[in-house]
Amino acid sequence: VDSVLDLGCGSGRYAIAFARNGKEVTGVDFSEKMLELSREYSETSGTSEKTDFHQADINVWMGDTEKRFDLSIGMGLFDYLTSPAGTLRKMLKVSTVAIVSFPAPTFPRSQIRSWRYRAQNCPIFFFTEKDIQNLANEAGAEVTEIRSLNGAGYWVKFSAKSS
Repeated sequence: VDSVLDLGCGSGRYAIAFARNGKEVTGVDFSEKMLELSREYSETSGTSEKTDFHQADINVWMGDTEKRFDLSIGMGLFDYLTSPAGTLRKMLKVSTVAIVSFPAPTFPRSQIRSWRYRAQNCPIFFFTEKDIQNLANEAGAEVTEIRSLNGAGYWVKFSAKSS
């Protein structure tokens, strides 16, 4: 892996970690405030030559970009997506592999999190392993690896389905 697309990159935590390991990283987030943190973190960590951050809607950005990546990641992103299959499909058009985190509905804090976000009119989504398989099928993807995060959720590696 030489190039990484970090979608919903937030403060740049994952982008900087990849850049510190020599990867070329593009981060995309809708929040300019978070991107300011990303850029500052990139400067102070000495990785600014390896990182490039963009303020945009991730789905629009992926549809417009000509760039291709070895890996795309969405950590803490799919919790908030109302149309996750379209996003996953686009991730696998701009990259060979996608790694995504999903929160589980059975984690004790999930219900509290759900109430807190609902009170702020912010939809939040939780996923079972079956939901993840259904999402992969809808997006034309296949799950190549799934790891449980001690009941809190999953890290899932996807690739495009072979024709």
